[in-house]
Amino acid sequence: MSRLFGSSEPKPRSYADRARDGLASLGQKASDAQFEAEGLLGLRPKTAEEQLYEACCPSLSYQTRLIGFCLCMVASFVLALFASFMMRRLIWRGDAAPFAIAYTLDNVVAILGSMFMAGPTAQLKTMCAPKRRVSTTIYVLALALTLFFAFATQVPDGARFGCILASLFIQWLALMWYTLSYVPFAHDYICSCLPLCCADCCGVSSSASKGGYEGIV
Repeated sequence: MSRLFGSSEPKPRSYADRARDGLASLGQKASDAQFEAEGLLGLRPKTAEEQLYEACCPSLSYQTRLIGFCLCMVASFVLALFASFMMRRLIWRGDAAPFAIAYTLDNVVAILGSMFMAGPTAQLKTMCAPKRRVSTTIYVLALALTLFFAFATQVPDGARFGCILASLFIQWLALMWYTLSYVPFAHDYICSCLPLCCADCCGVSSSASKGGYEGIV
């Protein structure tokens, strides 16, 4: 019956097909990078989205950018130093609020510093790019939740401690995923490796995992 009607299992993809898809993806990403660079250099007409960003964020002079960036970096260094001191309080006393506040404010100030250096328009456009929208949204929500639970003294101490640590962990994961978006093919590589890692952790044999995920890798 399987020979008569054909097998329902998908055929394994050849290395030529994978290489062809990889080259097509590389060409698309290179084209997107060229389009973004031309927009930053003013070599093409601005899109409606770029005009909206420019209307919301005024342009800054180089001197203003440099001063704002230096001030933000100094403030970020002070907050990071304070957070390192509050780490002992987190470990020995179980009080996560001071560390969470200092760590979160450090990240906020660092974002402001990069916004001064790159410009508000370019920074917002980069953060709201299609491949970074999800990580940016999760990161901003994690920042807000961390500060909320840090100041929410009416929440029981045990639940508050767990919520703060969870918010900090989500904040860190979102930041790492956002940073990896600047590395070519980093997201694709991680997504292709995750099923294999899960299969190894669950005790699935290497031959079965290879057959099951051959179309993904």
